[in-house]
Amino acid sequence: MIDPNQYKPDLESMAEGAGVELAIEGAMEWQFFPLGVRINQVNFAQQNQSVAGHIAQLALGVNWLALATSNSESYQLPLSSIAITNARLLYAIPDQLPLQISNINLNISDMALDGSAFPVQLSLQAPRGLQFSFDADMGITFFKQEIAGFSASDFKLRLDKLQLTGDIQGTDNLTQIQGSINTQGFNL
Repeated sequence: MIDPNQYKPDLESMAEGAGVELAIEGAMEWQFFPLGVRINQVNFAQQNQSVAGHIAQLALGVNWLALATSNSESYQLPLSSIAITNARLLYAIPDQLPLQISNINLNISDMALDGSAFPVQLSLQAPRGLQFSFDADMGITFFKQEIAGFSASDFKLRLDKLQLTGDIQGTDNLTQIQGSINTQGFNL
């Protein structure tokens, strides 16, 4: 068995080449359902320090069939799932108040970039303790390293007591966006 921890320096070096300071402080472990790797205690920051954060656990599922059949011209990452548990993000621009988002949890499974629908669940705590959540079946069409289209069906977007539901689609390289969004009554 290959120990995934031996790749920590390589991953940190690759991130540095992309302008991200990455420190994997916890263990890297193989996971078997879905097949992939689980990385614990990840710290990251852009080199200009405008974005920094911490992820308690990052789990990446790999689509082994796509990995085995991909060629050098394929732009799709061979990921089948992404799970982020208990993350926080600090966004700081000079001369502006920093924005901290905490308790970030994300779960994406059966991911594809060919327009097929896959489930997405996101929850987080915004500034002032506002609770945010998003749940939808997403479809993304990715072509030549750009998003060419997307859909969010049966989505539920909640910001504290405000809830939006609906369906939305973006087509023609996102030049056309249409759909329906519903909300219950609210008081500003």
